This record gives sequence, structure tokens and C-alpha cells, in this order.
Amino acid sequence: MNNNGKRPIGRKKNVTEGGGSVNKRGDGLNSGGSRSDGGGGLRSAGKMSPILIIIIGIVIFFLTRNGGGSNDAISSLLGGGDSGSQSGILDSFLNSPNSSGGGSINTVSENLGVLDRSVSNQARAKRGINAGSSDVTIMVYMCGTDLEAKYGAATSDLQEMMKAKISNNVNLIVETGGCTKWQTTNISAKTNQIYKITSGGMTLAADNLGANSMVDPKTLSDFIKYCKTNYPAGRYELIFWDHGGGSLAGYGYDTKFPGGSMTLDKIETALKNGGCTFDFIGFDACLMATLETALVLEPYSDYLLASEETEPGSGWYYTDWLTAISNNPSIDTLDLGKKIIDDYVRYSPPRQQATLSLVDLAELHGTVPDSFKSFAQSTVQLVKSQNYQPVASARSSVREFAKSSKIDQVDLIQLADKIGTPEGQAFANALKGCVKYNLTSGDMKDCGGISIYFPNQSMSNVNKALQTYDKLNIDAQYSECVRAYSNLELGGQIAAGQTNSLETLFGSFLGNNGGGSAASSENSGNSDGLDIGGLLNSFLGGGGDLSGLLGGKEIPQWVDKDLIKNSAQYYEENRFDPSELVFTDKNGSNVVHLTESQWPLVKTIELNVFMDDGGGYIDLGLDNTFTFDSDGDLSADYDRTWLAINKQVVSYYYLSMTGDESNYVIQGRVPAMLNGQLVDLILQFTADEPNGKVLGARINYQGQGQTDTEAKGLIEIRDGDQIDFICGYYTYDKQFVDNYYLGDALTVSGELTISNVSVGNAGCLAAYRFTDIYNNKYWTPNLFD
Repeated sequence: MNNNGKRPIGRKKNVTEGGGSVNKRGDGLNSGGSRSDGGGGLRSAGKMSPILIIIIGIVIFFLTRNGGGSNDAISSLLGGGDSGSQSGILDSFLNSPNSSGGGSINTVSENLGVLDRSVSNQARAKRGINAGSSDVTIMVYMCGTDLEAKYGAATSDLQEMMKAKISNNVNLIVETGGCTKWQTTNISAKTNQIYKITSGGMTLAADNLGANSMVDPKTLSDFIKYCKTNYPAGRYELIFWDHGGGSLAGYGYDTKFPGGSMTLDKIETALKNGGCTFDFIGFDACLMATLETALVLEPYSDYLLASEETEPGSGWYYTDWLTAISNNPSIDTLDLGKKIIDDYVRYSPPRQQATLSLVDLAELHGTVPDSFKSFAQSTVQLVKSQNYQPVASARSSVREFAKSSKIDQVDLIQLADKIGTPEGQAFANALKGCVKYNLTSGDMKDCGGISIYFPNQSMSNVNKALQTYDKLNIDAQYSECVRAYSNLELGGQIAAGQTNSLETLFGSFLGNNGGGSAASSENSGNSDGLDIGGLLNSFLGGGGDLSGLLGGKEIPQWVDKDLIKNSAQYYEENRFDPSELVFTDKNGSNVVHLTESQWPLVKTIELNVFMDDGGGYIDLGLDNTFTFDSDGDLSADYDRTWLAINKQVVSYYYLSMTGDESNYVIQGRVPAMLNGQLVDLILQFTADEPNGKVLGARINYQGQGQTDTEAKGLIEIRDGDQIDFICGYYTYDKQFVDNYYLGDALTVSGELTISNVSVGNAGCLAAYRFTDIYNNKYWTPNLFD
């Protein structure tokens, strides 16, 4: 049916024969603990998640293996560690023309991206190129990290550089560090080094620099000063090579100095102390094409080259653009940037998402600050004038990047457009003028080329964002926008009495009123006499525990108690009513009927299923599979099927949906071990391919406690790979037991297929989970009551 945009969009199931009983296998992957991401909202407090323990173990395993240590227990846990095809993972991870496994090349037509050569009359003058000089110095700051130690990704890119035809007036200078083991014997893991790269070779330019942290701004500024002193030129370029984490985490993960990254304020310090003005600054790293990054770099560079999304493991392709600038050291930066971007997308693995943009920072300097301030002011006015819902709807409908990591980074041009104010439209147009070239692959065609932090999933990051903005002198109006929006979301959670607890979920499954929280279960509905003002006063006055909402019991400074209390009437009028989450018999079938005023308050719907195996519950996850009847009511009959890969039932967790009914993209993840490496298989469903496909596997770094940056790339799934699917397991009295393997191990042979298959006739807990605009969770009663 056509829901006129008022209802969430569900994934279309492809039901096939097969399936049957669902069984966990073997002993638990670790004893005790809790699961960090229960998918269904399940958490056990006070213990480390076994999944996180496994992640830490994997990191320790690789570090000790490469450093000469050993760990028999971890080796045993991972099936011997090296028993999986490590070289196969390396080849598929890189998947570039110079990797040993070859690589697919995507077709990039000239009309896929439009190069904008226009220049606003408000743009400042370019200052990154001295027209009187034909020399170019390219600085590559290469923090090798686990990308090199495990996969040889830095070595592969160095080989691409050496394959270029580099002329004498191009100085390609690379600092190496941040890695416990380099796959090329030329480079030392004991000390930072500086190399000059020429066609076919590497010359050591500076040795024994010390084991300096690559996320220390002094290391970067010293490198910049060294290059400028020893290789003076009329044109300088700087490339950051490593992991990236976007607006809040910044750049870099040094595995020799774990515990932090080079945040944007530190990057600013390094650039200021480096004393160099650049033609472009590029990030061969994830998630760095943000407005915050652009504003920080603008005083030091004319252009920014970066990706909104996580990069494929192969990263940039260096050979051809280095040859191009060698052939013409005066090549226009727009043409050079287009070449870098085209090659990046061309040589990215076909099934992986790739997006890279070239942002004119000189134009941004003149056109963006005022429009940014006006956009922020108008959005604050919306939120504070009882118009939170349209802002929340816009926020939830735009492209979000690295969503599973909850960094809350979204496409800024989409956000400004969809908020729909005149100020938003003007800001979006200014940003479009600054993005001179932007190319994407896969389903990323809606990306505008520049993103921003905007809170939604994790309010625990709001304080960090505001502190970051204060350090960077980001316009105070945007800080106020973040603060106001976060307060309205927090108030909406308090007003619902949300706990999102284990007891709440199982209480819902066991038929306790069907509400999503203790408060809403006992006092459900907007007309039941629930004293929202009193509830707000109680929580904000110290009578409630906010630790589950804010990540700590102390109320942070950004919380505006008066704003929240004064919004009580708004919450009363714009509050999801969980009393409507009941089943109504309609022509012999169950439906959930919500009034039309309730549907705009619903952000997502997911089917949440647990299987009873006779000893407890296997968590099968969350899937946005549901249908509406011709009246717009949710069909609440469950056909006892679940998502399967090669007809084997897996635990699946919905991540995101963008687009509309005619042009949607849905992604989800399946936790698994791939050749002994903890990963999430990334699944995608589109309007063109509703049956879905497995894009690849993303290494699961979450919970290491060492970096907030994101891993590059998806590992390609290849014939002969061994996959063990993972599930969480719970007792009948609601306690998390452990993570287990689910079903039989799978040896990949041919294309992996996705379908829904029967889960058999065993006991089953199933309910629909509704998420409202404030991120509150509510469950229907058990579908089998």
C-alpha cells in the first residue's frame, strides 16, 4: 500500500523452503558477562561482554603473534588463529589492482560526477599554489596500524606509489609509524622513519626519529616542518593515511600507543605549528568529510579531499594521479581532485560503498559561516517553539554514516534540505557550491559530499561534541542547536519513563500490558492522567536515575532543566501512546491499529524474535520486516520464518533505511566469525534487489577501549572461507548466559543467498518493537499469546 510517507517502510521477505529447528552449538564463546549490543534492547549490568572480550583477545593475538609473543588460550578459541586463510583475507580486504589477488575495476563514466568549476564572488583568494614554482611536495602521514600489520594495506599503497612515473620536480615524502609490524622489510616498526618515494624505489631520508606516537600533534608538525625545510616547493599537499573517526574522534589509531586519536583540535595545533599552507589536505581514512573538519582545515588549505563514509580497505589508488601531477605539476586542483576521486571509486571493490568529495575551502570561507549560523538559529527556533517533531523526522530520514557505531554523523546537505526552512535551503545551496566534485558507488548516490555531527542515537556523546566545538570555535549557534535538540530528546525519554530494560522487554513478551517502560505500562496513553510535568520535575530534581539515558548518574552541564520542564505540554501533545499497541481481531487476523496522529511519532518498527531451545532463549535479533493492510493497520501475524544465509537461520540486526518505497536501501548486520576473525556480515536490500545480498564483512573493533576511529573496508567473502554465525543466549529468568555459535559452520562455495526460512515449531517469543521520535522503545505483546 501507499502509506503517504507516514509509516515506516518494511523489508520485503523472500520466503523459501528449508530451515527447521534453531540450535546453539558447542560451549559458550566465553563465560559470564553481558552483550554490548543486544539488538533487542537486552543488557545485563556489571560485567564485560564476552563479545568484547573476544575482540580484545583477537587484538592481543595479532599483536603478540607479530611481536613474538604467544597466547595459547586465544589461539585455541579462534581455531588455531592461523588456520583461517589470512592471505585470502588480505587479498580480499585490499582488492586493489596491485594486491596479489588482483581486483575488480568499477566502470567510471565521465558523466557520473559533475565537476563544478564555478567560483563564488565571496570566496577568498587561493593561496596554496605559488605560480612561480613548478616543484611539488606531497606529504603522506602514514600511520600503519593494524591495516598494515594484519593486511599489508600500507605496503600495497606504497607499491602503487612506486608504480607511478614520478618526475624530478615531484617530492613524494612518507613518514611511517604507528605499526607493530610492517609487511615490507624496508620499514622498521621500532622507530618512525621518513622515506622519499620515486618510481620503483624508496630512499630512507630520515631514520631513528624515535618511537613517536602518530596521533601526537607534535609528530605531525615535525613532519610538516621537515618536509618544508628539506623539500621546499611552490605547491604542498598533505595526506593523512590510517583509520578515521569523523567530527568527534578525528584521525588515527596508533597500535603502539593505544588510547587515543588525533582529534580535530589537535590536528589544528599540528597544522598551525607546522607552518605550511597546502593546496589540498586529504584523508585516506574514514568519515573525515565533515563540516567540522573543513572549518578546522580552512586556514591552512584551499581544498579538502575526504570521505563521508567508511572507506573500502583498498583506500585511495595512487599510481595514476601521481603520474598525472608528475606530467603536469601545475595541473588544476579540480582536475587533480577529480582524478583521485575517479580512481578511488573505480578501484574500490564493486560491492562496497565508496564516496569521496572535493570541497573548496576558499569558497567555504566566504559562503558558509553566515548561512551556517542562520541555519543553526532557525533550527533552534524550531525546536524551542514546539516543532521538535519535524526536525526529528528530518534527522531520522537522512543518510547516516557508520550507524552501527552510533557516532551520529549525517549528510549535512540532506539534513538542511529536509528540515525545510528557508535558512536550511540557503545553507544547503551554499554547501553544494563548495562541494566541487563528489562521486559515489553502490547505493551512496544520495550523498551530498559533506556531513556533520547531529545527535540522535547516543546522548553520551553530546558533552564531547560541545567541548569539541568550544575548542574549535565552531559557531555558538550550532552548539546551541545540538544542545536544544538533545534536551528535547532527553525530555521525551524522561516523559515516557523509559528504562529500556531487560525486564521491560521480557515483561512485554510475557503479556504485561505491552508497554515499553514501567511508567508507560502502568500509566499508558495521553489521556490517562499521567502527570508528565510531575515526572519531569521528579527526574530532573534528583528523583530519577538518568544513568541509562546519559551514561552517568551526574546530570551534564548541557542539560537545560527549564527547557525540558517548559516543554511538558509539548510532550503531552506529541507523545507516543503505548496503550494503542494491542492486537485487534480483524477478519480473523491480528492487527495493530494506531490513530493517524500517532504514526508521525513512529520512527522505526522491527520484529524482535527469541527462540526457546528447551533450556533458554536464543536471540535471533531485529528485522524491519512487516506489512500494512489496505487500511494502514500493521499486520501482526507472524509466519514463523526468519532471515537465513544459504538457508541457515542467523541472528540479524537491522541497522538503517534510507529512501522511499520506490527507491529504498536497507542495511543490517549478522555477527559471525570469519576464518577466526570476529566480524559483522553486512547485508543490503534495495528496491532493485529486494532479496538482498551480502556486501562483505566488517571487522568488529567495538569495545577495545583503545580507539573511537573506524576500520577501513569490508572483507570480501570468498570460496573456501569458514563462517561461524553467533547468537546471544538467555535463561528463562532473563539472565544473559553467553554468546554461542548458531547452527553449523558454513564453508563458502559460490554466492551467498539470503532468504527467510522456517524456524520450526519450538516455542517462540515474538513482538514488534516500535521506536518513537525520542528514541524510546516499545514492544507489542507476544504475538503467540
